[in-house]
Amino acid sequence: MPAPRAARPRRSRLRPRAEKARLKRERILDAALEEFSRKGFAAARMEDVAQRAGVGKGTVYLYFDDKDALFEGLVHEMVIAPLAGLLEMRPAPGESVGQILRRAIPPAIARVARTRVGDLLRLLIGEGVRFPKLAESYRRLWIEPMTARMRELLAQAHAQGELASEALVKFPHLVVAPALVAIIWTGLFGRALPLDVQAMLGAHLDILFPRPSRPRS
Repeated sequence: MPAPRAARPRRSRLRPRAEKARLKRERILDAALEEFSRKGFAAARMEDVAQRAGVGKGTVYLYFDDKDALFEGLVHEMVIAPLAGLLEMRPAPGESVGQILRRAIPPAIARVARTRVGDLLRLLIGEGVRFPKLAESYRRLWIEPMTARMRELLAQAHAQGELASEALVKFPHLVVAPALVAIIWTGLFGRALPLDVQAMLGAHLDILFPRPSRPRS
């Protein structure tokens, strides 16, 4: 008589607790973005977010203290986490600032543009004046750190002779502004008028950091 198969440990058929918590948090954030987009920040309620996410209202509060914290969670999940590498940009040995910007920015923004981050930006634009805490969160968590990092890189580029003037050092917003245009464009018009985000941002950086011209034969 063949020996009975050993029963698999029950734990192997179950997701680890941390994975379950992560997935539940993602469902809550997805539901929050949907509720905020449909109803606006003021009208969206935590209980509606919970219902859409398929969890109890108390579960939402286990992850987020209030709607402000829920919005900050969206900023972190949709902007900060996927673009964290841009805050750590460092030229490799022998690499110019223009080269690292071309290497890092277009693919990162193109990936984000394929998500619903445009809905988040439209929420900020539409309700940022009425609810300054929304804009404050976005500014504190992303805009200020990214602006500071870009200014450092651009100052380095100017010192190395890559930039003819200090204009971009004073206004690093000019480097990243097309990224916002690309994200909003993709969210609003992407189906009818698709935009190659990566190619567009690459072209923009080529204008700011012209590649050395090849000598004519």
